[in-house]
Amino acid sequence: PWSKDILDTKLKEFGNKHSIKMGKIYMTLRICITYSMATPPLMETICFLDRFSVLKRLDNAKALLSRMK
Repeated sequence: PWSKDILDTKLKEFGNKHSIKMGKIYMTLRICITYSMATPPLMETICFLDRFSVLKRLDNAKALLSRMK
C-alpha cells in the first residue's frame, strides 16, 4: 500500500528540485488519477486506490500527453 507521508515528502522534494509549486503538482496528479478537478484529499485518494490502478492511470495520462506533442 501507499504511504501518505512518504508520497507527500517525495512530491515536495520533486517540486523543490524542479521549482514547481505543489498546487500544480497536486492538480495534475488529481486529474490524471481521478479524472476530476474536485476530489477528496489527493493523498487519501491515492492511498485508497490500489497501486496498479494509480500507476496505470498515470501511464495512460503520459501516453495521452505524448500523442499531443
